[in-house]
Order: sequence, then C-alpha cells, then structure tokens
Amino acid sequence: MIETKTHAAQEIADNTGLDFPVLMYEAWGGQNDYALQLAEALRKQGLDINLVGAEDGMDGIYSGRHWKIIPGYQTPYGRVTKLVKHLSGWIKILNLIKKIKPGVIHFQALRLPWLDWIFFDIIRRLDCKIVFTAHNTKNHEASKFQQWVFDRIYKACDLLFVQTEFSKKVLLQNLDIEANRVRLAPRGTVLWKYEEIAEPTSLRNPRQFWNYNPEDEVVLMFGLIREYKGADLLIKSLAILKDKRPNLKVLIAGHCYHKRLIESYKALAEKLGVEDRVRFKIERIDDGQVASLFRAADLIALPYKRIDQSAVLVTAYAHQKTVVASATGGFLENVKDEQTGYLFKTESAEDLAKKIETAFSDPEKLREMGQKALRFAQSNYLWETTAKATLDGYRSIVS
Repeated sequence: MIETKTHAAQEIADNTGLDFPVLMYEAWGGQNDYALQLAEALRKQGLDINLVGAEDGMDGIYSGRHWKIIPGYQTPYGRVTKLVKHLSGWIKILNLIKKIKPGVIHFQALRLPWLDWIFFDIIRRLDCKIVFTAHNTKNHEASKFQQWVFDRIYKACDLLFVQTEFSKKVLLQNLDIEANRVRLAPRGTVLWKYEEIAEPTSLRNPRQFWNYNPEDEVVLMFGLIREYKGADLLIKSLAILKDKRPNLKVLIAGHCYHKRLIESYKALAEKLGVEDRVRFKIERIDDGQVASLFRAADLIALPYKRIDQSAVLVTAYAHQKTVVASATGGFLENVKDEQTGYLFKTESAEDLAKKIETAFSDPEKLREMGQKALRFAQSNYLWETTAKATLDGYRSIVS
C-alpha cells in the first residue's frame, strides 16, 4: 500500500521545505524562555514543532505541543529521585521519537551532559538528526572533564547553531569540524515582553520603587551572578569614581548560586569604602519588576571577563538603555562603541571607570545612545529572523 501525506503534512512541507516534525528539547523550565520563544516563532513559520521540556516549564509563550516530562530544576526531589526521574524522562523522549518520527531533534541545553550524550547514539539509530544551540562555546565554570564532555557533544552533532560570529570562529578552531556544520542564528527578543507584564505600581515611578533619588546616577548589573561576569571590576570602578561622582550608585541584581561569591563582593565594597554606594539584591527578579528595574537605571554594566553572548545586552537595548561592556567575545559585534554603548578594556577597572565617567558627563548623549540601542534591537534581534535562520539550518542537513 502506498502511503500518502495528509493535506496538513503536505502544506507544512510546502511552507517549510521539511516533510517531517521537529522535536525541540529545553532543559531548564521556568529559568529561560529562549526555547519557547524560538519554538513559537518556528510554529508561526509553519513548522510542525514539538517541545519537550521540564515539569516547571513556562506557559503562555509557546502554543504548540509541549511535553513537560523532565524533572523541574527547582522541584523538591532528592538527588537519587531526580536521577531516576531524569532517566525515566529519557525513556519517554525516546518513545516520543518513535511515535512522532521527527527528522531533527534540536537541543537547547542538557541537564546532565555527562549522562545525556550517551543517548545521542540511540537517537541516531532512530533516523533522527541532532542539532544543538551552543549558547556558549565554553562552559565558563566547568572542569576540564566537563568541558571535554561538551566538546564531544558538539562534535557529535550534525549541526550547531551559534549567536555570534565570534562563537562560530571559536568552535571551528577548537573542534576541527567542517564549516558548514556551524551556522549563525542571532538571538531574538520580544521587545516589549517585560513592559506588557510589568506590575503597574512599579512603573508609576521606577526610581521611587527601587529607592533611588532623581539625581542619582544608577549603574545596573543584572542577571545570574557568576565570577566571570566581573562584578568585582564594577565595584572597583565605583571606588575610583567615588569622589568625582558623589551621586554614582551601583545596583547588582540577580540570583547567585554561591553565597561566598556575594560575601567576597560585599567585603570588597567595604574594603574600598563604597559599601554605602553598592546595593545587592540577590534573588531572582520577578519578571513583573524587570521593566521598572531597567527604567530606574541610567546605564547597564556588562563587565564580563569572557563571554560569547548575553541576553542582558538584548534586554538592555529593548529598554532603550546604553550599556558599558568589556571589549570581548560577542560584545565586539553587538555593542557599537559610542553609539549603543561604551566598550572598555577587558578586566580593566580603570578603563571601566573612564567609560562610566564619559557616559554620565553627557546625559543627553546617553539618552540618544539608548534610543539607538532600541533601533539596533528592532533591526537585529527578531525571533522571525532567528526562526528563518534555524529553518535554513534544518534544511541543510536533510537535503
């Protein structure tokens, strides 16, 4: 008997050039909406996209089929229970692959890389291509063994997506793989996402909501706090400027997994005599307060010691905020010096201080640069563009 495609399947094939479903794997549930935004953008392009995610995955972004079968990151299970549930989740995923027969499985991250990559060989035997988005070419806090595992994972994939040319160059140099196996898919953003879900009270007077005065010069460092992101450099730069700019304030806001790291930053601020000028809000910032937080700030600091790309940069641009960023990695591509932000010499607190001083010495230019940053985001950070680049990549490995 000759099998014929359904009308819906034929329409999908005609629209996308792909005559099979795609399975996307996102491991972190409520912590990161990247996979959900991309899956929704691909669905709008006409792709038959199916999402496998964590039990605590977000709702309201992706409107397609969403299987929440991976143990949630913040669920109260013990380690052994989490491991058992994780393996059980993999059995469900493999059964799902057998059922829907995707031509591609696209990984956004792996919860347990040292274990998960073992399943790649089984996936291949099910006639499924493996795609991975390398959000970072190096795991910034990984051991040598962990990085070795990631390199093996990347080499095992049929296709890798990166978000900057810098990342592409690094992978090609480090992995010695064919150039056509690494493709650029710039990061997208929903420009008004945080504005639309903002708490009304937080937007009435953002400065007042975050306890700052109108005359304060507020530098915000936002996001998950890790050593390589360089909060120590920002604190040192504040100390350099404390007499010259008496209204300069620093707000470090975000979650941190390492209590000792925060303690070291507080000790540094006290040692340098700026403890009254640095505020630490060490918690996951509620999405409803993000818009007011960025509105309350004058300048967004990205003093990273090493980086491929940053969602915080995109968020800053979406809120019409100028950034001051280290001249490294993907920042060299996405921060237009003295247009959308200021680039400073990597790991130099002195140069960072100079750029902060320059930024606040001309408030009108600072606002104009924020407007340019928004226009840059509107032109370069569209999920539709990301989805089209992703579709082109899928086609390249099945044609």
